[in-house]
Amino acid sequence: MQYHALKGRFPRTKALVVLALQQLNHRHQGPVTIGAILKHNSTLNRTSVHRALVDLHYEAHLVWLPVPNAEHITSYLLGTNRAMVGLPPLGPAEQREAVAAERTLKLMLDDHIAKAALKRRR
Repeated sequence: MQYHALKGRFPRTKALVVLALQQLNHRHQGPVTIGAILKHNSTLNRTSVHRALVDLHYEAHLVWLPVPNAEHITSYLLGTNRAMVGLPPLGPAEQREAVAAERTLKLMLDDHIAKAALKRRR
């Protein structure tokens, strides 16, 4: 998908972040971080990229994440929520892998939240 097509759907920064996610996804270079997005497009800044990722996170209804972490958000957007960033769906095997990774991440975060709540009660 090209920038001008994305711009009709998203504000400028978000469109540029989505474009970067699509292009970085095709390279398969490990997790897509804010740093990778900034390297890919040096006109963006850290705050605006994080804000765009958080917006995409809420638009994709990933509301269970307590404090959205860029790597968590990008793993969802490039996993089971690929349509959100204009990417074709994963194949069956890749889809199972993405769902399993998301389930593991959710369990880790749930555990983290439970431990933080216990700590607060002490």
